[in-house]
Amino acid sequence: MKDVFSSFRTPLIYLTLLITVVISPKESISQVCTNTSVGLTPINDLGAGYFRSYQGGLYPNGNNVRPDVHDDDGLDIGMNIVPLDTGGNYDPVNGKVVLLSVGMSNCAQEFQQFMQNVNGAPYLNPKLVIINGAQGGQTIDIINNPGASFWTVIFQRLAQAGLSVKQVQAVWFKEAQANPSDTAFPNYPDSLKEKFKICMGIMKTKYINLKQCYLASRIYAGYATGTLNPEPFAYYSGWSVKWLIEDQINGDSSLIYNGTNKNSRGFHGDLIHGLTELFQN
Repeated sequence: MKDVFSSFRTPLIYLTLLITVVISPKESISQVCTNTSVGLTPINDLGAGYFRSYQGGLYPNGNNVRPDVHDDDGLDIGMNIVPLDTGGNYDPVNGKVVLLSVGMSNCAQEFQQFMQNVNGAPYLNPKLVIINGAQGGQTIDIINNPGASFWTVIFQRLAQAGLSVKQVQAVWFKEAQANPSDTAFPNYPDSLKEKFKICMGIMKTKYINLKQCYLASRIYAGYATGTLNPEPFAYYSGWSVKWLIEDQINGDSSLIYNGTNKNSRGFHGDLIHGLTELFQN
């Protein structure tokens, strides 16, 4: 099976970080186009430097490169991603691997453009199916309800494509909180991290074969004039994602993805450049 589908080098749910640049509809109505910076240094540019006594870098110890063990584990897990039928059984002939987006409007817009960019590309693995599950207005506090209609809509979108939840093996996740008010650091990004962690558990329950989760932080929001999710909250969300992946690397018991103590909601976290490996033939 590994030989048949060795090109799917994606980690079980293995977490990954992405930073993107699209503006949601509500924000695009009113912008301050001259506000190209709010003076906050990107986390990756901080590197070993500090923001309010907290070290930057996408990964622990100020690094922007995945730790070797975490990287190796992710690749090993990814080698076990194989095409599945709608019942979740290995099917090298008619099976599919679903890459699903989960998030709010910003995520939906970016993922739709991504789908257009790769549609028909010669490097796209023929067993890979990309589904945009992200939906406008569906912020983290809404989708952290397992019974929310958000999850029903995703189920319906999969079914319309002839797919099932048991074929979802990779997720691109991007979320935010609507109209936040707590500007305290690190309190706010830490609390948002915990909300993200809850959602990881919900996804692992709903998508039992989920192995890889690519995490995206909120886009730059310095142009926004509304209260939906302006700066510094967009910037803080990057710390939430960083710390969530860091928790997994450091052995958070709720995020263990392998071994005898593997948690049922375990996932493996990583950065977006790994996503390209999904599209190799």
